Amino acid sequence: MKTGHVWKFLKLEKNEVFIDVENYYIKDSRKIIRILVEMIRSVKSL
Repeated sequence: MKTGHVWKFLKLEKNEVFIDVENYYIKDSRKIIRILVEMIRSVKSL
């Protein structure tokens, strides 16, 4: 989920959803990009 300035991430495992408690701010865009890349890698490995 995102508002534009503050990003939150969810993780779905089987039938459970996990909400990341950390807020990710757009000013730290490198961290957000790393998370998105990791998400793509994990989907590719399925």
